Amino acid sequence: MKTVALIGFGVEGRAAALHFLSGGDHVIALDDKAIAQPRPEEFAGQDRFEWLGAEGASDIFSRADIVLRSPGIPPTHPVLLQALAAGHHVTTPTGYWITNFLSEHALTVTGTKGKSTTVSLAVSLLLSMGHEAVALGNIGLPPLDTETAAPRFPVLELSSYMLHDIPD
Repeated sequence: MKTVALIGFGVEGRAAALHFLSGGDHVIALDDKAIAQPRPEEFAGQDRFEWLGAEGASDIFSRADIVLRSPGIPPTHPVLLQALAAGHHVTTPTGYWITNFLSEHALTVTGTKGKSTTVSLAVSLLLSMGHEAVALGNIGLPPLDTETAAPRFPVLELSSYMLHDIPD
């Protein structure tokens, strides 16, 4: 059982939490909303899920095996800097997925303009050719969504924050 710390808890963070919990891991979600909001309802009865505000960050990094940040968390965020200072390599859930599940048939789309259009066209083209294709990333599902752990032709739209700390 691994302990996974998630910095930020948007769409990709929630999908990552469900992915790791379904594998029997322990998840610690660090989010500024945790101070004002109760634990998210879908995790209410989950004893392997912790819901903490940023004030609890320094303590959890000594327990975490994996630290992932939501792509909306800037690389200069104080909690992210604490994780790096504690010696963790930090990437996004997308970076983790790329490292562990990426298909040799993957297509990644980056850049300033036209990413969503390019991904939509690529997925439509692949589907029309009879291939199993799915849009992931900014335009589609979070890559760690449990239903899309290993699509044959993943087409990913990647933002600069997703690419910032992607593993080699």
